[in-house]
Amino acid sequence: MKPRALERNDVELLDAAFVRSSLGGDALSQLSSLSIARETVSTQIDAASAGAPAQGCAVFFAEYQSGGVGRNGRPWASPASANLYFSVSRRFSRSLATMSGLSLVVGVAAAEALHAMGFGGVRLKWPNDLWVDARKLGGILVQLRNDPPGCSAIIGMGLNVRMPDDAARRIDQAWCDLSQLGAGDVSRNEVAARLLGALLPALQCFDDEGLAPFLPRWHALDALRGAAVRVTDGVQQFEGMSLGINADGALRLRGEDGHERSFHGGEVSLRPA
Repeated sequence: MKPRALERNDVELLDAAFVRSSLGGDALSQLSSLSIARETVSTQIDAASAGAPAQGCAVFFAEYQSGGVGRNGRPWASPASANLYFSVSRRFSRSLATMSGLSLVVGVAAAEALHAMGFGGVRLKWPNDLWVDARKLGGILVQLRNDPPGCSAIIGMGLNVRMPDDAARRIDQAWCDLSQLGAGDVSRNEVAARLLGALLPALQCFDDEGLAPFLPRWHALDALRGAAVRVTDGVQQFEGMSLGINADGALRLRGEDGHERSFHGGEVSLRPA
């Protein structure tokens, strides 16, 4: 089953039956539930309220979020029926101490799914952004909770598909959407299915094997490797060359003094020329 062809300015509502039927066997076996809200404060709140399923992944989409947030509590533009806003809730057998790099795994799965759809310019900006030519296409937000004998995670993602002009004017950073990158309008239902089709098996792989299988795939998608960057870590700033990530997902930075530092958190930006 394919979504109908879209015309410019069409409003395409998300269709749970289409998304579910489009998943391959590996992804479908990982899906516990899939819901779509017409309006909510935040899919992260919806996922937290429902609690993690005993097995598999619970997926929460929304057509509109009145209080969507990104990293550090920043507002996330969530115009109705324009982009994708969803959260995935899942239990992991791993302890909290071994969950480092989960957001990187999510980024790899999302970028590879978009590449398979023909959006080959998508890259990853450490630690949790989807980038195209230094413009933000999407973002990832992970919340972890100790949940013995393992832990649980809520993985939120926002992806720009067809950003309306009025919402675009309120965005204070360089951005892009899939409709700008592809030939014609893009089906949100198809993108949703492709993302889940890649993400749900990737989460199982991470639970089983950790970050190691994803490291070479991250390196191939790294938007900043070899670039001059600035890292803001709390009130401190560090400048140097990005060397990629280490085995536990930390950003490697060679400073202007020649010494290498690793960062497990912080904000990274390209240094002005």
